[in-house]
Amino acid sequence: MGNRFGTIVIRDNCFISDNAILLAGIEIESDSAVGAGSVVTKTVPSRTIVAGNPKGPSRLEHMESYLQRMILLEATGRDTLRQELTLKLWRHKW
Repeated sequence: MGNRFGTIVIRDNCFISDNAILLAGIEIESDSAVGAGSVVTKTVPSRTIVAGNPKGPSRLEHMESYLQRMILLEATGRDTLRQELTLKLWRHKW
């Protein structure tokens, strides 16, 4: 086995956690994060969080999509929560 040499490019607004290993010839594009102890073998796209060995993607777009699908609730008690969920999920009034 030979050694592999190459440039590692880290763009703006990136976060690289402790003990992450970045292999030669990759790029961490802007607004991305690499989890602790991760082994990054390929370029990380913009706005992506990667973690693991080897790294696996978990896109921020999934989080944004999840937040858009969240049901915002105002209820503070059990009965009002049940009424609010029934109305929002089944469009049925008590």
